[in-house]
Amino acid sequence: MMDSDRTNTADADQLDLAEEFYERELLPKLMPTEKGKILVLDVESYDYEVDADWLAASDRLQSRHPGAFEFAFRIGYPAVVTLGRGVDVIEL
Repeated sequence: MMDSDRTNTADADQLDLAEEFYERELLPKLMPTEKGKILVLDVESYDYEVDADWLAASDRLQSRHPGAFEFAFRIGYPAVVTLGRGVDVIEL
């Protein structure tokens, strides 16, 4: 296995754990008052920011954790953004 393969696997594992943390710990606490806003999570520290503006949330998180490996969620939705036309958004 190449070093780059190990890194990609480690990153994927971190993202899986971050998603589990979001669903188990954060989503119940933030719904329904923050529904539709963007949550940006530092995958290593699990510190996060919530804002209607993705960049604003990311900037505040980066100010506390420079170079943070971020994962973003749209609270209450399965995807942060949708692409294309005629895409139905399924609410969770």
